[in-house]
Amino acid sequence: MDRSAASWGYPRPGFQGYRRCDNQAGSASRWSHHVSCLPSQSKRHVATYGACDSPAPKPRSVTREPDLDYLTKPERFSELKKMSDRFGKRYDGRGHGRYANDVKGYTARCKRPLTYHEQYRLIPCLQEFKPQAQWSWFSLSTVTHSFTSAGLFTQYTDQSIRNAQTVLLTGLLAAVQYKCSERPEVGDIGTVGTANLLWAMAKLVNNGQEVIPKLKETVTALLPYVIRLRNHFKPLEIASLVWSMVKLVDKSRALAPELKEVLMALLPNVKALRDQFNSRSVTNLLWAMAKLLDNGQPLTTELKEAVATLFPRVNALQVHFDSQEVANILWAEAKLVDHGYELTVELKEAVVLLLPQVKARQDQFIAQAVANLLWALAKLVEKGQELSPELQEVLIALLIRVNALKACFKSQETGNMLWAVAKLVVSSLELTPGLKEAVATMLSRVSALQAHLNSQDITNTLWAVAKLVDHGYELTTELKEATVALLLRVDALQAQLPPKEVSYLFWAVAKLVDCGYEMTTEIKEAVAVLLRGVDALQAHFIPQDITNLLWAKAKLVSHGYALTTEFKKAVASLLRRVNAMQARFIPQDIANLLWAEAKLVDHGYELTVELKKDVAILLSRVIAHRDQFIAPGISIQLWALAKLVEKGHELTRALQGALVALLSRVAVMKDRFNAQSTANLLWAVAKLVDHGYELTTELKEAAATLLPRVIVLQAQFKSQDIANILWAEAKLVEKGQ
Repeated sequence: MDRSAASWGYPRPGFQGYRRCDNQAGSASRWSHHVSCLPSQSKRHVATYGACDSPAPKPRSVTREPDLDYLTKPERFSELKKMSDRFGKRYDGRGHGRYANDVKGYTARCKRPLTYHEQYRLIPCLQEFKPQAQWSWFSLSTVTHSFTSAGLFTQYTDQSIRNAQTVLLTGLLAAVQYKCSERPEVGDIGTVGTANLLWAMAKLVNNGQEVIPKLKETVTALLPYVIRLRNHFKPLEIASLVWSMVKLVDKSRALAPELKEVLMALLPNVKALRDQFNSRSVTNLLWAMAKLLDNGQPLTTELKEAVATLFPRVNALQVHFDSQEVANILWAEAKLVDHGYELTVELKEAVVLLLPQVKARQDQFIAQAVANLLWALAKLVEKGQELSPELQEVLIALLIRVNALKACFKSQETGNMLWAVAKLVVSSLELTPGLKEAVATMLSRVSALQAHLNSQDITNTLWAVAKLVDHGYELTTELKEATVALLLRVDALQAQLPPKEVSYLFWAVAKLVDCGYEMTTEIKEAVAVLLRGVDALQAHFIPQDITNLLWAKAKLVSHGYALTTEFKKAVASLLRRVNAMQARFIPQDIANLLWAEAKLVDHGYELTVELKKDVAILLSRVIAHRDQFIAPGISIQLWALAKLVEKGHELTRALQGALVALLSRVAVMKDRFNAQSTANLLWAVAKLVDHGYELTTELKEAAATLLPRVIVLQAQFKSQDIANILWAEAKLVEKGQ
């Protein structure tokens, strides 16, 4: 139930300064701030700073790192223009590339992207920055990569900045497309240029740049070169390419098929180069593969093999991962498992080995990382990872961090964390004082962020609140305030709720009421909103949704919610869906549906033709699945059938067949019935006999099995259980049992 993206920083390809690669035309030496005035002997001429007077000046080394004042001097702008004008079509763009690299170097030293005011100061330069088709691949890729890395294309409302950005970006993309259309040799474009350009495209899209047609066309033009160069990319470039293309898939559905095809072509290289990936590459690759599955890619054999090769590398590099990488890897592992990747020994081992790294870096995690880690660990535990003492220690450390960062969590992160804590509590994590304090912190955050909650945030959070209360968390003031805030948002966002969320919200509201939450005005209004959603979305509910909805409606009615016309209409529409989807209900669904229908009838819902038809369908499923029901399911169903008979349902042949199937399972599972189940079973057996059901062998054996169980469990019965048992015993004696 999450939507969260794990990465709270983004990977960068292996571009280490403004340096020509071996496969680029021209000199391979580093381009310093001094450039020789002598023309190059290569095919294209090397640009110089200005007129080359004789004799050539003595080389002068520059040690000063360019700052913003230096970068925004008018002389720098005119220098670039003179360089371009001097050499005309022979100019290969290296001076512009060096300038862009200086801007990137400035932001790297500041450890942040360009600010609004810094971009504003750079506008005069950007207006003179006119990319040309004759620029070399290296210059084009350097300018595009460096400016993107520096944050130069960050979206701002200022129109002058946006205009300058658009002109520059459009010019760069057009030049790259022209180069691609020339069908250059593989050696001309190079692996570094390809990786850097695609990384820049992905970063632009990820940072909010609109997926303009030219950007799509540029990506499409570059993809054939990825295929042609696939066996020449270095490990860091492979990781950068995979990350870039997955990010583009995530942001641009139109390009998804072509990008996925190229990605599949790169997977064998991941396997072949597995021992050469560093910590960042491993992180980016695992994140990308998990995100790819999140975007609908099937879990193919090739993808499984590529993922499997990375886990030994995680184990080998465990001490080299920084805090961001640790969080991203655990998120990726959880996401892979959530999409069907098996929880293998290697994956479990990778999780266990990363836990000490989480604990050691607990004070370094930012809010998004804490939220992602809690979600990931909860998801892994849900899928079978052991809730070991070491894992519990890590969870405690993260919960402490929640309290420290409480003002930093966004609405989605808060919802995901509450969901995670609830899942862990369901998986037997103890409700310690520290955990309760963290929950209270998150609940107060829900109240503060209520205006920013979207439909999925509301669903995750309200589901989590209901689960926590169901497992012993008190109905505190913070919880009630958060619940009210969530219920008010349900009303505001009613038109945006998809079927799954309507189902979960209905279940959560009913569970809260069932656990003692008062039937307030907000609860009633939320139920009224959700009832309209049920009616509108009835054709889209899957079996689990239908089961949850009917269970929730039955619970609400049993706690005093009125059987209004809208309520009855919503129930009727769901009963029709039971009929349409009968073959898809699992044993647990069957038990819950029979219980819900009996409960509704018990509280005044008419035993209609539709309801009887559904009961008949479910009875055939009971007989078919008789050996799959667990003890609570048997107890629930026998109670439900007895209640339906009590309210007027005929003892049909189908109903009697289902009773025989269920009663025969009582003796087999006698030691698994708790006090409430035992009391309900005895009541059901006696009620059936009281309404004409014959004292069959199966019924006698069931009664004989349950009576000794009463003695064993006598200390655990509640007053209502005792009353039901005494009534049942008296009725059985009366009927000759």
